[in-house]
Amino acid sequence: METLLSLTSKRAGEWFKEELRNLGGVDHIVRTIQDCAARLESPASAWSNAEVDVLRKADRCMRVLENVTQQNEANQHHLVTGSLGAARTLVALLRRCVGEAKTELQLRTALLDAALPA
Repeated sequence: METLLSLTSKRAGEWFKEELRNLGGVDHIVRTIQDCAARLESPASAWSNAEVDVLRKADRCMRVLENVTQQNEANQHHLVTGSLGAARTLVALLRRCVGEAKTELQLRTALLDAALPA
């Protein structure tokens, strides 16, 4: 996963974006975000450094999704219509981060980094 995260950039070619989806990479990233979201069920006030690291991992994965869906309609369609429920997961996690950022001043930066695009 870390290699995949380091390889992707906003300048990723269309061939890379297509291959990533065709080989199941986009689904793998979505499942990773879902796993991260499941590990962040407790209130942010109870999070340890380990949970903050999980949030940062989800943030990196969401940035990869942003990069591989940017100007790639096939990947956008795949995320919205796929059986994994990516859109639902992403919206729920983003809403949670914004909601928690309102009350958790110590974690506000990490929460908003995950919820807002760079």
